Amino acid sequence: MPDGGAAGDERLRLRQCRGVGRRRAGLARGDASVGALPRRSPGGWSMIRRVVFLRHGETAYNRLGLRCGGDVDLPLTPTGEHQARAAGEALRGLGIERIVAAPLLRTRRTAELVQEALPGLGVTFHPGLSERRLGAWNGLDVAATQAWIEAGQTPPGGESEDAFRRRVNETVEDLLYANAMVPLLVSSRGVARVLRRFSGQEAGAGLGNAAVMELAFPLPEGGAP
Repeated sequence: MPDGGAAGDERLRLRQCRGVGRRRAGLARGDASVGALPRRSPGGWSMIRRVVFLRHGETAYNRLGLRCGGDVDLPLTPTGEHQARAAGEALRGLGIERIVAAPLLRTRRTAELVQEALPGLGVTFHPGLSERRLGAWNGLDVAATQAWIEAGQTPPGGESEDAFRRRVNETVEDLLYANAMVPLLVSSRGVARVLRRFSGQEAGAGLGNAAVMELAFPLPEGGAP
């Protein structure tokens, strides 16, 4: 876990998230009326911010069941391009107002193909949304390395789990404070796992290629803690 104040901040945010459990089902359905709801939190009033998340389409490593971190930049396969186009059609009507993607080839191309189905929305790229850097674990079998991930081990030449969580959480928090529009975040499976935890959800099964999930984040009113 992060040290000192960072751990305290994360625990506070998670307590705030658990306090909105009764409303989470409605938020997950994407009700337009719950884009920003005031709630009482331990530190004062907070706003519930809705986020739509899309995992990128298939890459060659995904097809082979191999690890592919943010330090390996692979393009989409033809199947991945088809998945991204289909996701764009499925995302219509969810109230998305902007698209923010990790700058890797697989996430960038997914965002561009989704944008074709959502005309008028701009796309920006943020390195803070990139997948965890996996160093020596890149190219290894996903199933064979899952225990290392779950144990919180750091890959040789890669990014620690704590650093990865802090980066992703701080990036999303900054994005939500900077702009009130509902974002579509286009990133990777590891980022989805971190954001589920950040929003107070159970980890659940890994998100499939071009799969969509919706999350609700409570933010203290008046700025980041």
